[in-house]
Order: sequence, then C-alpha cells, then structure tokens
Amino acid sequence: MDESTDVLRLRLEGRWYAEDLAACMGSVATLYDLRIVLQAFRDGVARPDKRSPRDRRRSDAPLTEVDRRLGQDRRRQESTSASGSTPYLAPSLLVDQDQLGHLSRLLCPRARLEILRIHYGSPGSCDLAGLGTVVSHLKEFLAHVVEQSSSARASDSSNERAELERRLMRSDYARQFVDVAGELGYGAEEWQDIVRFVEARQGAIIVLVEKQKLTAVTAA
Repeated sequence: MDESTDVLRLRLEGRWYAEDLAACMGSVATLYDLRIVLQAFRDGVARPDKRSPRDRRRSDAPLTEVDRRLGQDRRRQESTSASGSTPYLAPSLLVDQDQLGHLSRLLCPRARLEILRIHYGSPGSCDLAGLGTVVSHLKEFLAHVVEQSSSARASDSSNERAELERRLMRSDYARQFVDVAGELGYGAEEWQDIVRFVEARQGAIIVLVEKQKLTAVTAA
C-alpha cells in the first residue's frame, strides 16, 4: 500500500460549538477508517469474509472477534491453512464504528488521520493529513456532499422531486466512495449495508453545511 500522505482542508464559518466539532471529526474519521480498511482488503493486507449471510448466520461460534496478535477471524480457523497470517474479516465489522476504528489502526497503524492545524475564525479552516490515496477519495467525496448540500439549501427544499433527486445523488456519492467493496466480491446485501453506513455518516456533514458552518472541502 502506498504510504505517501496528503492533506485536505475543511473551510469553516460562523460559531462552532464543541458538539459541532465532535460530530464533524467523528464522521470524517469514520469515513477515512472505512476507506483505509477497504483499501487494505483490496491490496491484500486483509481478506473479506465472502460467505453468504445465511452461512454466517448458521455459524455456532460467537460474534467475530479479531485476534490482534494473529489478525484472524476466530470463527474461521480453517482459513489459516489457506491464507497464512492474512486477516480474514467479516463485512459486518465495516459497519461497526468502534470496530472499524480498531481495524484501521490494526491494519495500517501509521496511517491515522491527523489534525495538522485548526484556525478558528470566520472564515476558519481545519487541515487533516492522512494516507494519500485515501485522503484523495475522502476529499472528493466530502466536496461533492458539501457542494450538493449547499445547492440544496439555496434552492426550494419544498420541491419533493428535487429532494428525491438529492437523496439519490447522495446515495450515488456513497456508492462511489465504497466502490472498492464491489471489487472485493461482496454480495448486494453487504454492499448496501456499507452504502447505508456511509449515507448515515454524511448526516453530520450535511447538518453543518445547512447551518452554513462548513462551506467547502479543498486541498490544503
């Protein structure tokens, strides 16, 4: 995996409260972690669990627990001979915010999203640095969300057709952000769960845009 770094800048306006910053950073960090883990899967650092949902439900073993020393799914001990020390992780972990953060740090401990600087003011900014390829995707995704939400705020939100189009567009952005999941052989059900997870994380970003507190996402 390419370990070069890149920086994105959040453009801030108005008065920010502690809960605003926490919600914003939480959403951005979770999206970053998700893309990190998906990238690790694609690059062979880890392997997704491709069993069908029915097969996973039939398992008599407890919920997936990642062995931090061996990096293996304890429900799939039989995978050891086929995959060696390669982690074998269930897709359900990708939609668990706490587990996702642990996985990101386990698989790529040197690629954590770092706050480089915060300039508080109106206008203000926040610079975040992380793994270059992941930051690039994250920056593009957040820029789309901010631009689309800004346009929606300026338009007639009472128009039901326009609102439906905006929701479909947000869903499309979410699918593009996790397009790597399609390359990994996840089924439609798993992929849709991941897309819904991304859509939910957009919520905090959209709220801040609607309050005119987050105005743009750009390169630093």
